[in-house]
Amino acid sequence: MIRSTDGAMLATASAGPESPSPGEVVRRLEHVARWRRIREIRNPGSGLADLVRLQVIPAEPGDVRAPRDRAGLPVGPRGVIELAYTPGGAPPQVFLRLDSAAPRPLYCVLLNLTDRFAIDAGMFPGGRLDAGASAAAGEGHPFELRIPEDRMGGSCPLVQDWLMLIASEDKINPESFTLTRLGTTDRPAHRSAALDGIAEHLALGVHHRDAVRSPRAAGDWCTSVVKIVTRGPNGGASCH
Repeated sequence: MIRSTDGAMLATASAGPESPSPGEVVRRLEHVARWRRIREIRNPGSGLADLVRLQVIPAEPGDVRAPRDRAGLPVGPRGVIELAYTPGGAPPQVFLRLDSAAPRPLYCVLLNLTDRFAIDAGMFPGGRLDAGASAAAGEGHPFELRIPEDRMGGSCPLVQDWLMLIASEDKINPESFTLTRLGTTDRPAHRSAALDGIAEHLALGVHHRDAVRSPRAAGDWCTSVVKIVTRGPNGGASCH
């Protein structure tokens, strides 16, 4: 089993009943380490902090496009938003909106880090957000937060997603951050010499141990993370 430093169970070293090879154990450890390091990327000295916010907006019956002015769900004290299936068994649906209060245009990427150690950048893959503007992820369509079928049979079905917003004065290549699900083959990180920006160099450093060129003087950038916990029809508040 793969555990964190505080002893919490993170994953198993093999997907099957047989003992994994040493090489497979190492690959899984490196995969989990990359995922955790990307989730922890921060720029504490950024002047952009809190100028671009991710709003998680509940979809109401009849909604087909992201509302422009509806308020987002409140984020709990630990940065968590709790969602749940309806009593009838339907998964929750939300819109994701990026609101900018920055005085200049920024490039944004929205990553979905799943609890199966995948990272997907398709929600908002590197679009430009004008000063003071708003933009909807997923081309304005709602996202359905469905629990995988293999978890629905348990006494406490839930799924966890970490939505990580990266805003930068420089363009961002979202492929620098993507990871496939743990236990599948990772796509190699793109190492084009055209990559610029300190955020991308941090991500590439997660994927590669060998030397890379020194980053140029990069523009300002920041990150923020919202964790979403989705509980199934039987996943009450006492279910942890």
